[in-house]
Amino acid sequence: MNNSNSNYIKAQKQIKEAEFLLNDAYNQTKDQKIFLSVLLKLFDSIQSAIDFHLSDKLASKDSFSFKLNLLAKNLKNNNLSLEDLEFIELLRKLIDYHKNSPVEFARREKFIIAEEDYSLHTLNQNNLSDYLVSSKKIVAQLLMK
Repeated sequence: MNNSNSNYIKAQKQIKEAEFLLNDAYNQTKDQKIFLSVLLKLFDSIQSAIDFHLSDKLASKDSFSFKLNLLAKNLKNNNLSLEDLEFIELLRKLIDYHKNSPVEFARREKFIIAEEDYSLHTLNQNNLSDYLVSSKKIVAQLLMK
């Protein structure tokens, strides 16, 4: 199996895993830490779909920003909108906030990520459900190639 097919399969698998975590695992456990796993799976799925979509145009070591810029240059041919790119950038920023966060905690039915200046970003079942819908749409568009 070549790398392009591998990215296609990974993108589909990761989106299904995110959906399972959000709709099944969270509803059974009510563990808000699952929200972070959902976010990471959604982003990984989009990354794999981008790598699949752009497989003939880039090297495997190209940065995510480079790949996003490549998509942005030709939005219509990529079946994406400006809002789709903004959403992808939002996911990337949330993951960066998580990686650099001095404090993260679960409270009630939310998972909260604090930035260095203590700006807060909240993950919950509602916003992650919206993120899942948007991610599925973007992944489907990118996998059409």
